[in-house]
Amino acid sequence: MNLKEICQTLSREIQKLVPYDRAAINILQRDEKFFSVYAEESRLPESAIPEGVSVREGTATSWVLDHKEPVICRDVLKDPRFPLTHKRYKNVKLRSYVILPLMVKGRVLGALNLGSLKPRCYGKKDVAILSPVAEILSLAIENSNLYQESERREEIQKLLKELSQATTLLGIDRLFKKLTENVQELLRVDVCDVRMLEGEKWTLMAISGIDPSLTSPTRAINSYGRLEWIIENRKPLMIPDSSQEGTIPPGETVKALGCRGYLGVPMLSTSGKVTGVMRVLTYQPRQFSQEEVELLQQLSTSATIAIENAKLLGELETKGQELEMANRRLNRLLHEQSSLREIFSQINLLDLGHLLHQLTEQALTLLPVDHVQVRLVDAGGALQTMALAGAGAERFRTQMARSGTSRSSWVMENRRPLTIKDISQDKIYGPGRLMKEMGVKGYICVPLIARTQKSIGVLQATSLKEREFTQEEIALAQQFAAGAAVAIENARLFEELQNKSQELEEAYKTKSAFLNTMAHELRTPLNVLIATMQLFTEGFYGELTEKQIKGLEPMQRNAVNLLNLIASILDLARLEA
Repeated sequence: MNLKEICQTLSREIQKLVPYDRAAINILQRDEKFFSVYAEESRLPESAIPEGVSVREGTATSWVLDHKEPVICRDVLKDPRFPLTHKRYKNVKLRSYVILPLMVKGRVLGALNLGSLKPRCYGKKDVAILSPVAEILSLAIENSNLYQESERREEIQKLLKELSQATTLLGIDRLFKKLTENVQELLRVDVCDVRMLEGEKWTLMAISGIDPSLTSPTRAINSYGRLEWIIENRKPLMIPDSSQEGTIPPGETVKALGCRGYLGVPMLSTSGKVTGVMRVLTYQPRQFSQEEVELLQQLSTSATIAIENAKLLGELETKGQELEMANRRLNRLLHEQSSLREIFSQINLLDLGHLLHQLTEQALTLLPVDHVQVRLVDAGGALQTMALAGAGAERFRTQMARSGTSRSSWVMENRRPLTIKDISQDKIYGPGRLMKEMGVKGYICVPLIARTQKSIGVLQATSLKEREFTQEEIALAQQFAAGAAVAIENARLFEELQNKSQELEEAYKTKSAFLNTMAHELRTPLNVLIATMQLFTEGFYGELTEKQIKGLEPMQRNAVNLLNLIASILDLARLEA
């Protein structure tokens, strides 16, 4: 049985030995200025001490505790002693009573109080009968106190240990809540709360014992409150009975709850800064012992250190997460740049289709999306798909859009990216039949810009889920688009070069044919002409006059010059070949 059950059992047994109308076991509180009614057996319509706690001074119980001797009152109406006690007893019509001290080794623990509705019910004989019972009660109370003290110390150590470990297990809010709950139970108070100083206001961090909605979560700092006194003086403030204290008025919470016992301690950080106040409140007056004040201060300081550790741990974890994110971002960027280098290293390849296929496959992985396509403007001004990647992306190949009638055209005209979180909600162009059928949601489109700053097409990527593309992803898509634009321009330049080469080859063939004509169609008749003129001048056809010979000489000379010119042209052609 616990102490309460022992007291109640003994009270019932006492009834068999010494009849009563009310039996109460009063236990002295730690501060020894109050005593509480720990156990009560009563036939009265109401309690003699309805508050359950009484001040010690001026009562019959106080006299017993001070003198360590019993008190017998035969009739409260005629006994002038102990007016406070007798006033209470008159209210419930008790006429006589006997009170015995409960002591262990000369130390007073409390009192056994029997009362009757009849006068002259108790005498020395009853004291003799009750004394052994009082001794049993005293031992039971002492053992209970020792056990409770042992448990209390264990609870304190456990709580301190939990506070030191809570930084890795609990958030600050949960830590405060756990702290107030444990303090409330440990000190056996009605309310415990923690208020932190944040700028120009007090913020309620946690409260136990009442519904948090019954108190204001914040209040402004004022110059005369109890919290401000604790902050300014950097030491605990104890008020046994707020109703009797006029120097430092209670705050709104204390007044609203009707609390009387008050103890507040500063929450000191490792740097000595006061960051808040921890308070315990009781509905009845309470003189907190020095041990309780020191305990609350110790718990408050431990909690403050735990909170600082929690904040430092949180900052460390945040920094760690930021570092991890930075590392992941760096690795992603390195991977992206490596992929881009691999693609760009092949930009000079003549196989444009293969290069664009690789580019769309890499974009599909790195963005990441479900479909990627590269579309170019053809000679008729329509956008045609040149490369595709992604499951089901082949359906886009038949898609064609006239310039100026689509999102892609807008991107080309404005030469800037366009992203849409959910294309099915696009109110301007609508999702389009094909994209609607494919279930496309996320959309990004970036222009392919040539060296002349003219848009020659687009790189378009889509996803089957809603997608907010980040600035990094948009920049990456633009890099892919830039690579595609360079590759396409190179391919077009190569095609143009091939056409020019073919034209040159045709010109060379024409020149060769002309030279052959010169060789065969001009040189042969010219040789015949020169030979014939030679025969004329030599007289083969008869003697010529001097005048005739002089007339043939220019013709012969020019014919030889023309033959030499043709020979020089043929020699030059042979050198070029």
